[in-house]
Amino acid sequence: MTDAATNVGAPLCIVEMGTGDAMNSPDLVYRLVSMDGVLLPYVFGDAQYHSDGATIATTYEDDGWTPKQTMIWSGHGQLLGCVAGNSFLGYCGSGFALLERAGQEGNGHSGAETALVHLRSGTTIWTLPESLEILPSPVWTGYLIASQVSDGSRVLVNMAGELAIDGSKEMLGWASEGVVAFRSEGQWGLMTCGGDEILQPQYDLLVGGLSEGAVRVVQGGAMSLVSVHGKPLLNGATFEYIGGGQGLVYPVKDARAGSWGVVGRDGKWLTSTSYDFIGDFSERLAAFFNEDSDQRSFGGFVDLEGDEHFVSAGVVRPVHPQLAGFRNGLAFIKSVMPGESRVINRNGEVVWVESP
Repeated sequence: MTDAATNVGAPLCIVEMGTGDAMNSPDLVYRLVSMDGVLLPYVFGDAQYHSDGATIATTYEDDGWTPKQTMIWSGHGQLLGCVAGNSFLGYCGSGFALLERAGQEGNGHSGAETALVHLRSGTTIWTLPESLEILPSPVWTGYLIASQVSDGSRVLVNMAGELAIDGSKEMLGWASEGVVAFRSEGQWGLMTCGGDEILQPQYDLLVGGLSEGAVRVVQGGAMSLVSVHGKPLLNGATFEYIGGGQGLVYPVKDARAGSWGVVGRDGKWLTSTSYDFIGDFSERLAAFFNEDSDQRSFGGFVDLEGDEHFVSAGVVRPVHPQLAGFRNGLAFIKSVMPGESRVINRNGEVVWVESP
């Protein structure tokens, strides 16, 4: 690892490079570009942003599945840690990560133990007991959902590694903003991280986690938005899909038209144009992609009022869904033409252009 990598000191943007058309394609790799346009020297098989602004990038062994090395930067571009081997389980936010380390074999375990570690100091906060296993891709809000080795039931574990909710519920889904999705008799509801029910189980599915006191629910094949206590939002409207929103403004896909637009908290459409796709809102903007009547692609960004910004031709949707939008003040614009993809800042200024 070079000094340049450890002292970037500026937000990073993930860019797709190559001709692959699917995740983990051997022809598709990810690189990192800093705010000042510096392309970091590393090539990764996968990269993602975390909710606290961190950038996580991983290389893989030849099998394309086993992590080889994971590097984690803060939202300000400071290197938080570099985890080698297959010990990296997940980034937990605020500089903490879940690591799998060699332990004592027995009790049905392979000998690996799971620990919550502070990356900067290397301090172990807690070690998960052998009776529990962390589920893949944990969602971190001060709590983790784990599975009990004895019977496979799901439990909630707090920051100290203590059991916050036992395995008596039929299923736990996700923990977000102090609430947990749970299933009872085939229907989903919400309870606090202390185990108190706040939304009676009545939905086929709860999607994506709580955001600004609202949750996306699926009932009868249609998606809608309700408050944490079940009050209908967006004027009770239903859609084929509702994306991630901000300020109770959401990108939605209309089931009848098959196209995307932006809907405000009162259920009214804020966009007059129909789009082929709109990504989640991030930093008050959502990326959109479309084709004109001559099948020429173009894209740009729509804001919380439904207005368009930074529209340009020859723009296509990145393979990685997280790359469709602004993160840490930067956005990756993927071009149809090789060598023309670029990174822009919030002023629309180009800070990096792909070399042909």
